[in-house]
Amino acid sequence: DFTRFFNATGLGLPALLFLPNGGLNGLATDVDMTLEDFELPQQVTVGFAYKPVDWFQLSADARWINWSDTFKKLTVKLENSTNPDVNALLGGSSTEATFQLNWDDQFVYAVGGEFYPIDLLALRLGYNFAKTPVPEETVNPQFPALNEHHFTTGFSLRWPRFEVHFAFEYSPRKKLESTRNLTSSDFNNSETSFELMVFSFGFTLKF
Repeated sequence: DFTRFFNATGLGLPALLFLPNGGLNGLATDVDMTLEDFELPQQVTVGFAYKPVDWFQLSADARWINWSDTFKKLTVKLENSTNPDVNALLGGSSTEATFQLNWDDQFVYAVGGEFYPIDLLALRLGYNFAKTPVPEETVNPQFPALNEHHFTTGFSLRWPRFEVHFAFEYSPRKKLESTRNLTSSDFNNSETSFELMVFSFGFTLKF
C-alpha cells in the first residue's frame, strides 16, 4: 500500500485528480518483490561433545558469523505493479529501494546437555548467547535480530520403531532504541523490541 508514500510527498488530496484513476481505487497494489544480490553470510564453527558416562552427554560450540560482508545493505525491487495510479506516482510499474543495514559480525556461544535417565527417555537443556549484530541506527522491525539470550529444553521418547520429540525455546525481550535511523526516518526516536517463544513437536517412524 503506497498511501503513506503519497502522504509523505506532501502533494495533498487535489493531486489525486491528476492520477489515471483519480485515486478512486486507493493506492494499494499487487507487485512482484525480489531481493537484489541477497546472500547469506559465511560461518565458521568449532565445537565438541563429551560423554563421561552412558547417561549424560555435554556439547558446546562457538560460531563466527560474517554479517558485515553480506548485510551492509538490502535492495528491494518491486515490479509489475497492477495499480495505474501507483505506477504514475512511481514513474513506472517497477521501482527499487535500498535500506542500510551495516550489521556487525557476530560470535555465538552455545552449550547443552542431554540426559538419559532410562533407555526410553532423553532430556535436553541448552543455552545460547550472541550479542545482537544490529546497530541502533539501522534497527528495523522487519529484521528484529535483537535477542541475545536463548534458553532451550526438550525431550524425546524412543521406541524401536517410533520416536516422539518435544522442544521449547525462550528468548527474553530485548529492546533497542534508535534516535536517528538510517533505514527510514519513520523509525527516528523509536524503540524496537522482540521476545521469542517457540514450541515444536515431531515424531519419527522407522521402516
